[in-house]
Amino acid sequence: MRKLLAIVFALGLFGLIGWRIYAEKANAGEAGAQAAQRRNQTPSVEIFVAEKRDILETIEVVGNVESPSVSRLSPRVSGRLTDVLVREGDTVTAGQVLARMDPSETGALESQQRANVAEARARLTEAQLTTGANETGVQAAVKRSSAAVTRAEAELRQIRQTGVAEVDTATAALSEVQARLRAAKTEVDGALAQSRAAETQRDASKARTDRAASLFAEGFASKQQLEDAKAALASAQATLEVRQGEVRSARATVDSVEAQVRSAERRVAIARANAKADEIASAARLKEAQADLEEARANRAESPAYRANLTALRASVEAAEASLDQARVRREDLEIRAPTAGIVTERTLDPGSIASPGNAFLTVQSLDWLYVVASVPVERSGEVYVGQVVEMTLDGEAEPITGRLEKVTRAADVDSRQFKVAVRVQNPDDRLRPGMFAKLRIVVKRTSAPATVPLEAVATKEGNSTVMLLNDEDEANPQPVKVGASDQLGVAILSGIKPGDRVVVLSYQPVRDGQKVKVAATRDRAGKSTPVAAPPREGQGQGQGQGQGGRPR
Repeated sequence: MRKLLAIVFALGLFGLIGWRIYAEKANAGEAGAQAAQRRNQTPSVEIFVAEKRDILETIEVVGNVESPSVSRLSPRVSGRLTDVLVREGDTVTAGQVLARMDPSETGALESQQRANVAEARARLTEAQLTTGANETGVQAAVKRSSAAVTRAEAELRQIRQTGVAEVDTATAALSEVQARLRAAKTEVDGALAQSRAAETQRDASKARTDRAASLFAEGFASKQQLEDAKAALASAQATLEVRQGEVRSARATVDSVEAQVRSAERRVAIARANAKADEIASAARLKEAQADLEEARANRAESPAYRANLTALRASVEAAEASLDQARVRREDLEIRAPTAGIVTERTLDPGSIASPGNAFLTVQSLDWLYVVASVPVERSGEVYVGQVVEMTLDGEAEPITGRLEKVTRAADVDSRQFKVAVRVQNPDDRLRPGMFAKLRIVVKRTSAPATVPLEAVATKEGNSTVMLLNDEDEANPQPVKVGASDQLGVAILSGIKPGDRVVVLSYQPVRDGQKVKVAATRDRAGKSTPVAAPPREGQGQGQGQGQGGRPR
């Protein structure tokens, strides 16, 4: 029984092995037939017509759009906002009212000063009418001194109330700035987290690039995969730089808000000191008025003293009128107006909030024209100068913008070892906004090239460069060439071809020397392909993109 089972098992195993051998032979035959069919097909290629142009040596940097005029608005007096008439994004004109403050306190002060003017004029008139008898003058002096005592007492009470209100306002402003400081520190933490994440992504992209380079060198990866890995690494590096810039910006915001906290603390101290000083001065004036009253009652006012009193009363009228004018000016200060035309880019307070001098709550930026500001490495400072042509690509703009350098800062930053450059850009339709990201290409050198082709059209082996050149019968032949300088659009061909020659930049299947090809598309210098014939049918090598010069990768 065991022998029978062994024989059955052996027969089954031999049958399985035979079936596997037959299947592999069948598959090999089918693959060979398909390969022979592909070899007999006419390869489809994408070509580039060699052209004569200048090879540009450029400095490529990134920057931001900035407004030349940034107005941060705060009131001249402390108080409560009743109206904030604009929001972020609103367009304003020069002199336009943007916000209003509560006029009740200023109105009461103006009424009080108007009453003081009337009272001072009445006292002066009264004194002038009492030039008769000395007794009448004495009585008038007593009355005036009594009124002065009354006013001084009222003034002392008002100064105490005003001092308390100003200290409360300064304290509220300090609390608000401290809250902003806490928020700014939170933003720093968030920016640091994003920067660390971007750094991790960069390191991962670098590892993938190194592995792709290793695989490419060993022949296990395509050049396109290596280029994709390098592009991903460059993108991750750019993201890391942006995140690091955000960290620096957040830290600068913390430093600015900390300075505002210190300023607010000083204002609280100043408000308290001013309130104390005003109270002491008012108390002194009250004592002075009481002394004057005692002097008047002592009947010491003689004619010379009376004339001096008239002079003092005239001065009192002038002082009261000056105080009234100052109160009217303070009423005008209750309106915050736009200093220039532009757009509102920041609003931090709403109606009902307390606004104080030095604490900006509205920001207006001019948009008629803008600066594109970037940083250039200091080692390239000798190549950059005012008037230099710059090509810029901005966020949301399909077409590049060309301008000239208007500002070049010769002093480099000691930390980054870079210096600032600025390009002035007109903005007639307000399409550009401050804060937009920009890529700048500063042209530092032009080299005239007899002919240029894309980099991928050139194949280099053992120091020798060739291109696949098409003749009039669309036959592809390798053509030795001498290459020169290159830029992002292509490479200069110093000899071997001339403008108008057609070279292969991409083939959909391998191209043999002297083989007739089918031109599927023509590529321009910007990398855009224009089809000139129907694409290959399914099964004829589509998706098998080739490398330089139309050769297989």
